[in-house]
Amino acid sequence: MFLATKVSPQNFRRDDLRRSVDASLEHLGVNVIDLVQLHQPNPAIPIEETIGTLPDMVDARKVKFMGVSIFSVAQLQAAQRVSGRHSIVSNQVRYHIIDRTIEKNLLKFCQANRITVNA
Repeated sequence: MFLATKVSPQNFRRDDLRRSVDASLEHLGVNVIDLVQLHQPNPAIPIEETIGTLPDMVDARKVKFMGVSIFSVAQLQAAQRVSGRHSIVSNQVRYHIIDRTIEKNLLKFCQANRITVNA
């Protein structure tokens, strides 16, 4: 089993993010979450604060992997610049036979940077 959860954008401040992950651990009854994803970008909170908090949670062994949802190439690049010692490993996006817009540049960027696309 691979356990993934998302953090809502209103919880992207450092302390709120920590509380949200701790609450998820408690509610799920586990010691570690395999993948924590940021639900969607929140331009009201600096990416440095949000992404900068996640590596500490990996180091504390509360989270194994860091992911995002609905991030553009530019947002992924910004996230990568501040993710430090732990990489962003996934980006959950809309992708299906009717909506293939990620094929223009996002898919290639993710492939080149070893970021799994979850559709």
